[in-house]
Amino acid sequence: FEIEGMSIGDSLLDYFTEDEIKKALTETELQGESRYYFESNLLVYDRLRIYVLNKNNKIVSITGENFIKYEKCLNLQKEIIIEINNLFDLSSAQIGELSDFVTVNDPTGKSFFTDYSIYFKNDDVVYVRCFNYTEESEMGDRMEVAVVLKVHRDIIKKSIGSAKEK
Repeated sequence: FEIEGMSIGDSLLDYFTEDEIKKALTETELQGESRYYFESNLLVYDRLRIYVLNKNNKIVSITGENFIKYEKCLNLQKEIIIEINNLFDLSSAQIGELSDFVTVNDPTGKSFFTDYSIYFKNDDVVYVRCFNYTEESEMGDRMEVAVVLKVHRDIIKKSIGSAKEK
């Protein structure tokens, strides 16, 4: 499974130079991971959010983001779900239903996202999310398509917690 031609477990240096990585480095470092945002030279997405392990630069999470209205996202989400379901052997996976969750990054507590996730036996996850932000939050709606290794999910849960169902 690739997002913008990149796969989990690859080195970030396979896709970007050290200078590009230094320019993209964000302020967040979580328990041995660094987060990077890339917004240029992308074919499908407006932005990539990539987490890597600092010790070896291995990618543990890739998220493609498109900044589109929530209603448009929901239509696209259905198409992407069909594509994802056709890519994987889901016989041993736990497939989530479309569910709404309150976002953790909106202080008003009124924004939410519609989530579809596939949890694999090894606890890795693939998801498609549509975010619906309120005007007060001053954040724009967006779609996220991601593949995330268990190691990254564990770090995120320890650092910021989990989203709560709406």
